[in-house]
Amino acid sequence: MGIRQAISFWRLTGSKNGHLSAIHFLLLIASLTLSSMSMATNPPGFPDPFAKGVSESQDVAAPQQALGAPDHEVAMLAANGLLVLDLGANPLNRLSDGTGDDLLIIERVAGECSTVSEAEYEVAVSNDPAGPFTVLGRPSGTRPVGDAFDLAGSGMDSARYVRITASDAPMSIDGLVTLNMVRGDAIHAKHLASVADPQFTGISSTPAVGNLDSDPAAEIVVTSQTGRNQCEAFVIDGATLAEDLRITYPAGCNGIFSCFCGNTSAPAIGDTDADGEPEIVLYQTHRNGSFDLTVYEADGTEILRTVPDFGARNLSPVLENLDADPQPEILWQGGYL
Repeated sequence: MGIRQAISFWRLTGSKNGHLSAIHFLLLIASLTLSSMSMATNPPGFPDPFAKGVSESQDVAAPQQALGAPDHEVAMLAANGLLVLDLGANPLNRLSDGTGDDLLIIERVAGECSTVSEAEYEVAVSNDPAGPFTVLGRPSGTRPVGDAFDLAGSGMDSARYVRITASDAPMSIDGLVTLNMVRGDAIHAKHLASVADPQFTGISSTPAVGNLDSDPAAEIVVTSQTGRNQCEAFVIDGATLAEDLRITYPAGCNGIFSCFCGNTSAPAIGDTDADGEPEIVLYQTHRNGSFDLTVYEADGTEILRTVPDFGARNLSPVLENLDADPQPEILWQGGYL
């Protein structure tokens, strides 16, 4: 896979405005996996987590669109249509029963930035394109886009083929991602479930990663829409994926140029007061056009709130020590403190 598919993967759950959807936010792995996409073969540690070929299709328009990195171009299954995707001849790249969910199916309407799905379909796996296939699940009801499946309890340790069968209504498949693979030295993806109501789950920022507590696992900090005109920052435990902390922004996000609560920057993590403990730095945009730069302790205690003398939407602060004192400066477009 080349640069084009790498870019497509980065946009796999995004809206047309470039935001990620929390439903299939792939933690930490994306940037590492993408760095290997331009190589002809997969080096140790870098799996190819997407479908490689179409083994069978019945009543499916553009089945090839389900291959490779999801990119908003979809294979369209008619009612009761069937699509069998091949993970490839290399046994190391096959789906494997690992920790947590093993497979992610991304179903969406072509060109839509909605994060809600109502499609009903069946997912089954096999090591033979002719079967027999073992059913992993039948998603239905209103839910976040991106359905996760687990091989545990299926009686299978691995699988090469994934069969997707529509119910009595049409549906569209953008692609699949194998979260656990046979390759023992592979870097495995993790699937972060929704942090809010399914209709308000637009991750608005690139994640910040750093150790905010005394345990050995790093935390992940992202901002997300949790209600109409409401943004919050989430601290996620990197080992358990549990929510450790939630920081609520003032109600009434700006939301201009975005179908999500978009005008929140990427957070930053660093020791801003030289006390030996890291803090969380957030840059917030409000409906009235004002901007706040805020700093929080790891427990959510606010220790600084200031209005930058120059600001704009979607700025991401950077922490770097520019002088001889022990504290890093906080930099943004047009200024620092």
